[in-house]
Amino acid sequence: MIRRSWTPKALEDQLRKDGYLMLQFFVAKELGLTLNELRARMTDTEILGWNAYFNIQADEEKKAYEKAKRSRR
Repeated sequence: MIRRSWTPKALEDQLRKDGYLMLQFFVAKELGLTLNELRARMTDTEILGWNAYFNIQADEEKKAYEKAKRSRR
């Protein structure tokens, strides 16, 4: 939970500790939404689904990069 009275450093520390809050910021950024818009539009399950999607996408990109790197040799 983000409090209005937090300093930027305190918020940064909270984000580092709270993986789910960090995930919400990441998904909101990727979809071009504010945090409030994300929370109003999506359930926790959908946010976690986006997380799974982004993880799979990153894994596939990494595999493609490694394959391209090997083929250059």
